Amino acid sequence: MLGIVFMICIFFMPTINAKTYKLLHMSHIAWSTAQVADVKGFWKKQGLDIEVVIYLTTKDIINAVKYKRGDFYLGNLPTILKPLNNKSVFLGSAMMWGGGYIMVIKKELLHQNMTGMNVGVVGGDSPGEIVLSNYLKKSGHTVSDVKIVPLNNDDLVKNFVYGRLKAVVLQDRSEQQLLKAGGVTVERTPTIPLGVGSYQDILKTVPKADIKKFYRGWIEAKLWTENPTHQEEHYQIIRKFTLKGKINVSDDEIQKELLALKHFDAKELLKNNQELHENQWEGNIFDHLSPKEFFQNKEAMEVLQEYIFP
Repeated sequence: MLGIVFMICIFFMPTINAKTYKLLHMSHIAWSTAQVADVKGFWKKQGLDIEVVIYLTTKDIINAVKYKRGDFYLGNLPTILKPLNNKSVFLGSAMMWGGGYIMVIKKELLHQNMTGMNVGVVGGDSPGEIVLSNYLKKSGHTVSDVKIVPLNNDDLVKNFVYGRLKAVVLQDRSEQQLLKAGGVTVERTPTIPLGVGSYQDILKTVPKADIKKFYRGWIEAKLWTENPTHQEEHYQIIRKFTLKGKINVSDDEIQKELLALKHFDAKELLKNNQELHENQWEGNIFDHLSPKEFFQNKEAMEVLQEYIFP
């Protein structure tokens, strides 16, 4: 079976005038498939001209989405939707999922009022805030009742272990460390769908055939990364392009990040995408938004069918 990582895509490319479209994403190993598709020419082979632009922070990519600095944006679904919060955004199917998010608090905080308390949230991004919101709602509170402290995943773990923070929201891969430090998991999401977003007015100019070409190029690039003989070159691409020259990142660190992603074969992806579209996926990762208002994944579903083998 194919281990195609999960990503919510919409896509596409060139017009009659062979226009170059900008694909924007944050510098994160999760998006290395985009660099492989670009550097190894998988999109070129499909006849698509895509310029990949990489941002260093979540804040930068959110602003890029908000102010339309590109044509298409890679990111997790809640983060892409947050700065827009309207129906002009377009999201296609999910092709990759990142790890889920959890909220962990010290045992002594169970059943206590958290008003005014500092709560560490990974990157200050919207999936974490949604997890926090879901927990606080149970006691009649909102996110505005607490003070969010945005930190990276490792710093949140350290601050929790040493008691500087007694409540944190972060990626679920750190759960065991937090439980050993006296924590209790009080809220969690399923894995977070990752993918591509754009605007309806842009996509009206994009041929449906080109959307399929994007998906094929992405899948072919992902399959290339799954070949063990390509690992060394893949990691070089990650260091040089995805991480923008961070050559000192070890193979073990890269592998850890890649393994944090959830892999599905094409048949499972079809099923998962349908559940996502129908808002039947476990956990309220969309907050108040309905996926049906945003998802249009027909082309992706048709391409995935091409990669289902007996």
